[in-house]
Amino acid sequence: QVGSACGIDEECSSAVTNSYCAADGACKCKFGYYSANGGAECRPLEIGEGSCSSDTECTAKIPSSECANGRCRCRVGYLTSEDKTQCIKR
Repeated sequence: QVGSACGIDEECSSAVTNSYCAADGACKCKFGYYSANGGAECRPLEIGEGSCSSDTECTAKIPSSECANGRCRCRVGYLTSEDKTQCIKR
């Protein structure tokens, strides 16, 4: 589970897909993913879902997006797709 203590990546990734053992000894979601369902899943970032700390984190999964107030959003001139996984040029 995300947040659990670990010593190696496999302790995390075998329990939660797209997770790894961070330097602080806790399971974390990989870059471009966020913790969901109480740490039981690492889901790909979506527009308005999860949390981000940098534009790069958002654009790695969703081109033409940016991180604003801790959430990915589409840049000016782009609309969010229905499934929240793409930014579509207006």
